[in-house]
Amino acid sequence: CPAGTPVLRMVMDSTVRDTFDRLASEYDDLKLRIIPGYRKIQEMALRYSTGATRVLELGCGTGEWAAMFLEKNPDAEYHAIEFSAKMRELAAARLSAHGDRFRLNDQDLNAPLPAGPFDLVVSFFAIHHVEDKGRLFREVFDCLSPGRRLVVADVTVAADPDLESSFLDGWINFMREAGLEQERIPHVLDDHRRNDLPVPVAQLLSSLRAAGFETAEVVWSWEKFALLYARKGPPVE
Repeated sequence: CPAGTPVLRMVMDSTVRDTFDRLASEYDDLKLRIIPGYRKIQEMALRYSTGATRVLELGCGTGEWAAMFLEKNPDAEYHAIEFSAKMRELAAARLSAHGDRFRLNDQDLNAPLPAGPFDLVVSFFAIHHVEDKGRLFREVFDCLSPGRRLVVADVTVAADPDLESSFLDGWINFMREAGLEQERIPHVLDDHRRNDLPVPVAQLLSSLRAAGFETAEVVWSWEKFALLYARKGPPVE
């Protein structure tokens, strides 16, 4: 790595963590005004989770999707990773009724993943904070049981600069129409520019296939935002 890179990464991680800590109490509402199709993504991910009994979530935030999943799957075991202390507090409170069916780890996605095997790994808008996405996908592949699935939603970037500029315009229009305060929009865009590490959808798919996934597909997209589904090869009965 170039000199100074580890320090730069730690500074960026600290900035992102501070942002999530600051926004934790309003995050569940705020994300609906920032991320197009968020409810549809959650609902689709629930459909793709059918049959999963041991789940790992990468960056669980306030535990909103975990709560939906555990209500629908009363015999399942759920492991989650979250590096924001305030988010963890909210997730732990929300999921306290599920006892040790919900296990929450204090770590970021650059650390080794919890030991598997899992039958489902999910992530909602967290992987764009990871520098080496190929390394993460390889770890996810290794911790999944054969025939099992990864479902990941994330923000991306268009490979063509002109198209990316149009995507950003579309994103701004969405945030305005969704009711995000005008003065907050420049802060969202500045945070994206400074702290996010998005890649094109084609690169995400290539990294998933290189990690060993037999299936890797985009199942939903809206300009800069995409939901991907990947499955490890057999067995599937």
